[in-house]
Amino acid sequence: MMGSSVVSLESMETAVQHMRLVGYMDVSSVALLLYDYALTLSLEVDLVWRAPWNLLKLFYIVQRYLPFFDTAFLVLHHQFTPELSIRYCQISHSMSGWMFITGIAISEVILTARVWAVWERNKKLTVGLPIFFLLCWAPNFAMMGVFLQSMKSPLPSLGCFVTRSDNVLFLCWTFLMIYDAGMLLLMLIAGVRAYKTGGDSALFNVVFRDGVMYYAYLFVISVINVAMILSLPSDMVHLLSSYVMSSVHAENVF
Repeated sequence: MMGSSVVSLESMETAVQHMRLVGYMDVSSVALLLYDYALTLSLEVDLVWRAPWNLLKLFYIVQRYLPFFDTAFLVLHHQFTPELSIRYCQISHSMSGWMFITGIAISEVILTARVWAVWERNKKLTVGLPIFFLLCWAPNFAMMGVFLQSMKSPLPSLGCFVTRSDNVLFLCWTFLMIYDAGMLLLMLIAGVRAYKTGGDSALFNVVFRDGVMYYAYLFVISVINVAMILSLPSDMVHLLSSYVMSSVHAENVF
């Protein structure tokens, strides 16, 4: 009995330490979000808020401000507030998870629109890109549901920290990695064509700066997340899973 209690206590202590590390990463993400917002607010007002309303603008605003509620409030609140009820923890984790996957999906829609525009609204891509998106993102939403159902906390009254969860989340990042690799390939092809036809043209610079580099970065982040999920304890699988960077990148290419 005593041995079981010691093991349980050690498990809880480890979970608290891991939660603290994840919390530090989330605080860093919030700092980056606020810093980027301060730098780009004037441009956003001029180029976005004063522009006519359309679907892409709506997507931009949703993915731009969703991290303020999810990462800046909800995640930090349930990580650092003690004596939260079991039901509150469940709702908080679920809301955070669904907003996380939705925010990244919307960011990818905006980045994909850039690919489509660079390809001059190619008819094949007009059909192919939505199909590719659904093939990669429908499983992501399904697996997020499985992951959220698997999250377990030993004593939620001490805070919303997790000691066990299914590592199925790595499949979400794998599908995202596949999708970003496809977009990166399309951008590379467009960039090579632009370079061959115009040398160091403005189009080539735009494609390289706002396309290839961003998708290369997102691809690397996905690879790192897959590696971390498969190698780290289950309560640290979302150590780098903040979608703040996706939001920042989408905002910069809008």
